[in-house]
Amino acid sequence: MTPREYLMIECLLREPGTPVSRERLIGYAWPESSDTDPASVNTIVSRLRRKFARDLPQVRIDTVSYLGYRIVLASGNPLIEDRDARISTRIVTTRQAPE
Repeated sequence: MTPREYLMIECLLREPGTPVSRERLIGYAWPESSDTDPASVNTIVSRLRRKFARDLPQVRIDTVSYLGYRIVLASGNPLIEDRDARISTRIVTTRQAPE
C-alpha cells in the first residue's frame, strides 16, 4: 500500500459511513500541495477498491453523488454496530417526550 493510499483510508475511517469530500481527501493525503488534480483521488480510490475486493471484501468505498466518498464496513463489524448504537441512543434521548 502506498503512503497516499494509507492516508486516504485513514481519512475515510475517521468517520466510517460518512461521506468525505474530494477536497478534504486531497487536503489530508496531499497536505503539502495546493494544486493537486482531483482526478488523483479517483485514481487512488480505484486502486483501493481493487485491493479491497481482492483482499478485504467486507470493506468497500462508495461514491456518494455530489458529496465524495465513504468507506463502508460490512454489517456485523463492531466498529459500525457501536457507532450505530451511539447514534440511535442519541436520537432516542433527544426525541423522548417530556414528562
